[in-house]
Amino acid sequence: MYSAGVITIAETTGSRTSAIFPDGQSLGFVAHRQIRNRGTIGGSLAHADPAAELPAAALALDATLVAAGPAGRRRIAARDFFRGPLTTALEPREILIEIEIPGPVGAAWGFAEVARRAGDFAVAGVAAVLRPGPDRGRCATAHLAAFGCGDTPVRLAGAEAVLAGARIDAGVARSVAESAAQICAPRDDLHATADYRRHLIAVLTEQVVLEAAAALAASRLIGYVVRDVLVTEEELKGLMANLVVTDGPATGHRRLSDWLADNAATVGRRYASEVSRHYSSGQ
Repeated sequence: MYSAGVITIAETTGSRTSAIFPDGQSLGFVAHRQIRNRGTIGGSLAHADPAAELPAAALALDATLVAAGPAGRRRIAARDFFRGPLTTALEPREILIEIEIPGPVGAAWGFAEVARRAGDFAVAGVAAVLRPGPDRGRCATAHLAAFGCGDTPVRLAGAEAVLAGARIDAGVARSVAESAAQICAPRDDLHATADYRRHLIAVLTEQVVLEAAAALAASRLIGYVVRDVLVTEEELKGLMANLVVTDGPATGHRRLSDWLADNAATVGRRYASEVSRHYSSGQ
């Protein structure tokens, strides 16, 4: 349900229903299809495995979790919900009934992990949510969460500060990655050494930041096309049908370029050329 800028998800919503969770990318990494068909989003959050994807996604999305028990309902910020391995802020007689997520308007996501096999719990992973600022091309706020590198998923506040107000490029992404690696404090275990996990966090942070920044650039370009090229409603439907963000930014950009080429006669060659120049310059 979407109301007053907040998406509310029932605890029993199946993990297979990726469209209802704003960060649909993370759900594709959760276990295997059979498990996703039986499991629920709320169940994964309440289980609170530190190497699971959805707790980190909830943290990056700045979610609020709603619990209910004998004393009534209460709302718990995701940053306060995860207390330790398989341990949450839920009281013994409480259950998780809803997940509230700030509306995704204008936001872009990135998500990546490394696991020994597809469907396994992550050795390490990172989720990113970026929101654009009024200055086109700059990031207003960033939420980054790492998982598989501690007793709980971890918000990378120091790395987020590097992104605030920045125009994201490869150099900025590397700086964010270095900061993220310094924040995490993983331990050696039978799956990986602490140093290896710290290296993975750096590599994955750089990857998801650039992925989310590319998605922001695509969103700006769509706005530019709609505002300045004055496409019709039918043309806009065609554009959105071809720009499938969940396929990844590279695929989305290629489809957008194809759409511009196919519709150059309709929108005007001068406008199509200007949009292409605008995108290629990174503005």
